[in-house]
Amino acid sequence: MSMPVTENLTQLSGRVLSWEPHPLREGWVLLQLQLESCQPVPGKADMLGASLRVGRPAQLVLRQDLLAAHPDPQPVPGLQAFEAWRLRCRAKFTPEGAQVEAHPEPEHFQLARP
Repeated sequence: MSMPVTENLTQLSGRVLSWEPHPLREGWVLLQLQLESCQPVPGKADMLGASLRVGRPAQLVLRQDLLAAHPDPQPVPGLQAFEAWRLRCRAKFTPEGAQVEAHPEPEHFQLARP
């Protein structure tokens, strides 16, 4: 008998600290985010809110093409690509941690230069 799946989603925003290719999932990255906001999404369970702390780094898993599709991927001088950029997204709790929506609506995923 399988366990029921709880649909969960949390709105996150913060500053990108770093990112690297995911060691086990081709086409995905691990991104460190300095978390500035963590809010429940109306109508969804908030399973990340209890484990993430505003003001602390949070590790997110996201599809690499979400970064590659950004219209201005050039790094800020002196920084790695996307380092210090602002990220606003929605993520869900998974067995491997916080995973950004795989196919977010444009209004739910924003990556902006500092």
